[in-house]
Amino acid sequence: MAPRIFTFLVICALAMLLAHREDNRNNGNLFDDLHYGWLHANSHLEHSTSKVLLIALDDGDFPTAERIFQSWPLSELDYALLLDNLFQNHPRAVAIEPALAWPKDGAPFLDSLATRFHNAPPMVLGSLAEFSEFSAEPVDGTPPEDTLQATAERHMRITAITGDRKRIPAMTQFLGAPAKAVTGAIPLAVTHIDLGDNVETPGDGTLRVPLMARAEDQVVATFPLAALLLHRGITPDTISVELGRRITGPELSIPIDDAGRFTLDLSSLQSLPEINARLFALSTSTTDPANSGATNEVITGLIESDADYAKVKLLGTHLAVIGQNDRGAHRFATGSSSIGSTGSEDDTSLSRAEVFCQTIAALDLGQKLVKAPPWSDYAIAGTALLLMLWLLRYPRTTVMKVTILLALLLAMASLLAFQQWHFWFPIFTALVVIASAALATLLVPGHKGNVD
Repeated sequence: MAPRIFTFLVICALAMLLAHREDNRNNGNLFDDLHYGWLHANSHLEHSTSKVLLIALDDGDFPTAERIFQSWPLSELDYALLLDNLFQNHPRAVAIEPALAWPKDGAPFLDSLATRFHNAPPMVLGSLAEFSEFSAEPVDGTPPEDTLQATAERHMRITAITGDRKRIPAMTQFLGAPAKAVTGAIPLAVTHIDLGDNVETPGDGTLRVPLMARAEDQVVATFPLAALLLHRGITPDTISVELGRRITGPELSIPIDDAGRFTLDLSSLQSLPEINARLFALSTSTTDPANSGATNEVITGLIESDADYAKVKLLGTHLAVIGQNDRGAHRFATGSSSIGSTGSEDDTSLSRAEVFCQTIAALDLGQKLVKAPPWSDYAIAGTALLLMLWLLRYPRTTVMKVTILLALLLAMASLLAFQQWHFWFPIFTALVVIASAALATLLVPGHKGNVD
């Protein structure tokens, strides 16, 4: 019996080393990806991705002479140009993360921006708030109509709430919000609360993203939730909030903590499409008669040769999130194995815009896959190893029948857990142990007391 066990351990060790080498060559995901693909292929669950598209603002990463837009950060005239060209492609819905707010004496072309909002698609615009222990007085130059309560009323307000509202992140004034005279009735959404509670990084492989903010007794949706409601065509008065449990609405169920935050799993980030905003610094329309000149034909050719141009057609079906995504905006660490909005393997951090896109995508998909903790792979493989050491003392026919049965049961158990409870646990290492036992049994006969 000892020769069979020794052979099994040698084969098992060599198989593990080989598998580990191949896994490292594929960034540590080869066998998990194969298993994950098999689960999707053999279950009724649809392997879907959310229709969220990031339009990335990163002009600040380029030398001044190479920048496309006039200013960095973008001026009101830059945004007017960007939106004009973007709207030519008839986007389904647009959410703008940077607050479109400038001092009155520093934005002479606000009227040009305002005209772009007259026939705009469904939109939500970002606002910046602040929390201060001192009395919240309007900042110098702020018109009386833009007080805390008046500006909060321009946001998507949520009224059906149960639980302690005091746990929701509070704000005492708005530092930057698009002027109502410019944007009209387009709703606003809080993206950041200065000195207040924002996206948290607890260090457990997740981000805690606030979905609500509180202005005295009013509760409003923050940018990710407001953008999701816009994307789904859901009005705020049709959703209800149970703090510490979930947000519910028409075909909507979002788990939240008692402060109204959503837990974004950094190990389950989606690969979302991304278009650089520089593409919309020039008109992308090819049907406008005004673009028939030789010069415009050259410009059109340059635009169509851009790799991002192929993604423009996604605007008709996706939520377009315009967000700052330059190197300085990447502040949320993810780890080297995570992927960003573009799926780049080099991304080790996310910008706030990317965090919002990933959160919207996770909220949109609803029921998300629950992954077993990393130690479960060792626990399952260790159990299989002990079981095989015990099984190897039996005759060859018995060992072969049991190993085949165990492999089938393990595969079926993983498929059942995935299909019924959206739970995924690793089985590859355990299957290697079982296969090694079967091979050792074929190579080494049992002792004389057993009939193989």
